[in-house]
Amino acid sequence: EAGAEACQVVVNFAGYPREARSSAFFGRQLPPASSFADRDALLSALQDWCNDPQGAEGTYGHVSTWCVSLVTAMNGLVNNANTACVNTFNDDISAWDVSAVSTFDQMFYTATAFDQDLSAWDVSKATSAGSMHHTFYGASALSDCNKRVIYDSWTSQTGAWHATTANNEGNWGSLCQF
Repeated sequence: EAGAEACQVVVNFAGYPREARSSAFFGRQLPPASSFADRDALLSALQDWCNDPQGAEGTYGHVSTWCVSLVTAMNGLVNNANTACVNTFNDDISAWDVSAVSTFDQMFYTATAFDQDLSAWDVSKATSAGSMHHTFYGASALSDCNKRVIYDSWTSQTGAWHATTANNEGNWGSLCQF
C-alpha cells in the first residue's frame, strides 16, 4: 500500500515466552502491517477491528503494527469508529508514528476502556488548542499514571496540549507522583 516504505514497525513481545517472539507467533504467520494514507482509511480499519478483531487482523495485521505515518488527522478516531470501540478499545498503539498528525481532538472522547501509555507519541504538529480539544475527555479508564506521563510528554512538545483546559479533568501534571 502507499506509504508502506515510510513505516518501520517494532512489535513488543515483552512478556511472551521466547518461542513466541517470532513471525510464526503461536504457530501462525502474522499478516503484514497495513499502511493507511488518511483518517478515513484508518477509521474504516478501526471499525473493522472493533467489530471483529480476529478478522481485521487477518486483513490489516495487528492494530499495534499499523502504519499511520501518512495520516494527518485523528480527530474523533476511537469515538467515531463505533460503540464497540468506545466501550472496548484498549490495544497498545504506542508504536504508531503519529508525527504527521496535526489534529487529535476528541480522539479518545468517552472511550471507557482505553488505558494505554501514549507518552512516546510525537504530537508536536498539533499547534492549536482546538487540535487537542477533549482528546481524552470522558476516557474514564485512563489511569492517573498514564495521564501523568502523557501530560509530561505532550506538554513538552506542544503548547496546544493543556490538560486543564483541553480535557476538563484538572491538572494532570499533579497526578501519580513518581
